[in-house]
Amino acid sequence: MGRFISFLQELSCFITRCYEVVMNIVQQLASLYTSNKTAPKVIETTGVHFQIVYEHLGELLAVLLVLDEIIANHVTLKDHWITYK
Repeated sequence: MGRFISFLQELSCFITRCYEVVMNIVQQLASLYTSNKTAPKVIETTGVHFQIVYEHLGELLAVLLVLDEIIANHVTLKDHWITYK
């Protein structure tokens, strides 16, 4: 388990970075699509397609889901972690 800690730290940094990227994307999309009609528009989004953004966002969320399932269902990792602590 001691040799595995560095990998878990890298995985934790990756997940933290993914969280930051997802939050940034959602905040940018929210600022583009304001519901207030009187507010000035940031850019004109008519005719702009964000399909590629949504596809990559979905892929990233799928990766996070798979990682979560791997960690949650790995009995040996849980047992060794308890012993290590």
